[in-house]
Amino acid sequence: MPIRPNLLLLILLGILLTCSSARAHESGSILGTVYDARAQLPLRGVAVRVLETGRTAVSNELGRYRFDHMAEGTYCLSQQGAQASQPVWRAGYQQNSDSGAHRPVVKKVAEDVCR
Repeated sequence: MPIRPNLLLLILLGILLTCSSARAHESGSILGTVYDARAQLPLRGVAVRVLETGRTAVSNELGRYRFDHMAEGTYCLSQQGAQASQPVWRAGYQQNSDSGAHRPVVKKVAEDVCR
């Protein structure tokens, strides 16, 4: 039984819609490095927390931490363990409408903005 052109077109359209739907729900990563502000050395063992999700990562020996599978958006991060009072950071990524690439967005904010 030959496949009719309309059925083939419908199958191809379904495949294309599935691919674009998958792209619309892409996720990214938030990553960074925790440094001692005075010595400018990486800090190991600092708990970095995403306030919106409650997810926590601990910095490694190079001070690096990473959160994978994060939806596009803006998140507030706090850190605990290196010093008594740590700043809260707002981090996330957003799509660059010109190129379609994602660009990181990170800035220091007051704690009350994130709570």
